[in-house]
Amino acid sequence: MITETHCWSVGDSSESLPSPPAQPNSPYLSPARSGKDRHCVRHVGREGHCHQPETVPEAHWAIVVALVASTSIVFIALAFIGLGFAVRSGYGTVRGGCSTPACNKFAELLSASIDASEDPCTDFYKYVCGKRKHIESVYAKQLSDFVGEAARILRDTRFLPRGLTSSERAAQLYRSCESVLMHGKDDLDNFRQVLAAARISWPRLERPTSLLRLTTRIRITFGISSFLGIRKQAQLTLSNSPGGRVLLEPGCLFSAPSPSCDAVALNESFSFYESVVMAVMASSSTSWSEISFAEAVNFEKDLIKTLTNSTSRGSTVVESATLDVHSLARLLPYFDESQWAEFVAHGADIANASSIQITVTNVDFLNWYGTLVQKNDSMMAWYTSWLAVSEMAPFVSREVAAQRFGNDVLDKSVPKICLRFSERHLGVAAFGAYIYQKFVPDFVIDINGTTAAVRASFREKVVKSAWFVSSGNYNAINSGDFFWLRSVTAAYQQMLGPSLKGMSGSIAQNWVIAANHRRRFPGNETFWTALLDEMNTQPSYSFFTSRRNSVRLPLYATMLPIYDAGLTPSIKLGTLGVLLAVATFRNLVTTLGPDVADATGRSLRCFSGPLGNETYNLELDRAVPVQIVEECLRGIKPASSGRRLAHLSQFTETQTFFLAMCYLLCDPAGVGGQLERACNEAVRHSTLFSSAFTCARGSKMNPREKCNFF
Repeated sequence: MITETHCWSVGDSSESLPSPPAQPNSPYLSPARSGKDRHCVRHVGREGHCHQPETVPEAHWAIVVALVASTSIVFIALAFIGLGFAVRSGYGTVRGGCSTPACNKFAELLSASIDASEDPCTDFYKYVCGKRKHIESVYAKQLSDFVGEAARILRDTRFLPRGLTSSERAAQLYRSCESVLMHGKDDLDNFRQVLAAARISWPRLERPTSLLRLTTRIRITFGISSFLGIRKQAQLTLSNSPGGRVLLEPGCLFSAPSPSCDAVALNESFSFYESVVMAVMASSSTSWSEISFAEAVNFEKDLIKTLTNSTSRGSTVVESATLDVHSLARLLPYFDESQWAEFVAHGADIANASSIQITVTNVDFLNWYGTLVQKNDSMMAWYTSWLAVSEMAPFVSREVAAQRFGNDVLDKSVPKICLRFSERHLGVAAFGAYIYQKFVPDFVIDINGTTAAVRASFREKVVKSAWFVSSGNYNAINSGDFFWLRSVTAAYQQMLGPSLKGMSGSIAQNWVIAANHRRRFPGNETFWTALLDEMNTQPSYSFFTSRRNSVRLPLYATMLPIYDAGLTPSIKLGTLGVLLAVATFRNLVTTLGPDVADATGRSLRCFSGPLGNETYNLELDRAVPVQIVEECLRGIKPASSGRRLAHLSQFTETQTFFLAMCYLLCDPAGVGGQLERACNEAVRHSTLFSSAFTCARGSKMNPREKCNFF
């Protein structure tokens, strides 16, 4: 067996050429000549000798060169294809930065706002907002964008049956209302159609599947809290216990010309009752069992007396009756947790019993209510349906409307009354269309991911806290029910459909404007500020509030036009993440028990201005929420430049987080400097900020003493 070894050098071009046959003393075998570039291929023969290289024909080398060249071309092509996919996917990379449309839009907003002449370590708010030229605040601009996007989506919504678009449906209701109230032309068919769409019929004496579900549907559809007056005490009193409560108490049950929980004027009520019956009931209708007015009045009196039988003995609020739902279920024989979900704050997690605390008027009231539901559900169901019918009947008969509103009101305010009528009955379904079209599954998953990250960070902070941790506080953290409205509007999904075109002459334009923020009626420049204050203090997830006859955006809805799955993680956390933390922290503080409320107040006062001597405002607090979200940011592995904004690549991902957080507070009006203080106080107490912007210790944005809530 013979072993032959072919050797050649891989060095410069001259040494890469085929070598002549080597002689015993040939320089081609010299280690000094070939060194590490000397490669050998051994051919094993019988003798076991290693023969020296033989001449390689030039044709063979041509083949090798061709193969290498073609392989290189293939690799280069694959590299370009991969680059193309990288640009198109998730975080596009142009010069190593995020170049998705969402990133480009956000970079454009920041570029128009950041004033590089300011020192971020001296006044971060002025650095972020100094160049912003808009008259309105960022929040106001986001609300305006929301109106535009909602209007666009509503124009693409179609309701069934008859395939009416949302604008056509609004126009139909408005024209019907106007013809009734202004011209006296009754429209009973349209009235019944609206009732049928809400799955509510004229009162019948029959056992419903669930009275609570019927009551809930009426409350959602028509804004009538029949039987139960529900209000939330949201005023924060850190030194008292507890700051926020959900109060359930007997409500105003009879929908009279001048609704009152006290004795009603029977003659006016009787007239109103009879006018509704005359207007609504067709002569051929036999599918209902009539209940006389006297029976209804007596039932109402008995009901109110029963439900309030013990309130005269003292305060209507029993402080000791703050219970979790499991305790409430043990006290009340007919209490069903799942059915009561709609009567609890929408942010609460009904499945997690210890996360809900309800302060009731008194336990006897709820007990009696449960007993009445069980024993007299037919009368209760009839009465509940009556409330819904009587609420709508004025819009199908001029006579009923005159009884309800009075002729003077009708003569002056028909347009406004009809606009509110259309808004009330289309509000849930129309905004449900927006929710379903905006929140595609991928978008929902993305926001749920951000929500889960913030909530996990919050819980970790609470658990690690030596003084703040308790089972009640830990379980009270709940911001996961972000998409409550999505589940509510599921009932309206069958009414939604594909497109809408050519409706420029309809009421839709006016309806969209009025239904969002009541912009036509306030007429003053301070309205936006008042609206934002109201939005930021309401943990509600519902759009329509019957008390004010207006549509209110939930807190998080202001972020929907700016939030996008294509943004970088730091921007998601700086925008929606901080807002989630704000809402969650507020919810937590307002449910604190007396054992930690005082300590909480002392800890929060540290954040009240540079010297801790200013009034602490929980509504404008960003410092504690930023400390919460920072944990999420620390959990993100050090990112490559691909997570920077392509058009603002000078900022790291951590810096972008703080820019996004503060950008949302930019407001030319300044609200008395409160928003500027909220931004600066948030970063002053952040160690992550001072390291990200290399602020010298002792500078205004990096004081030597920092506050830490947890």
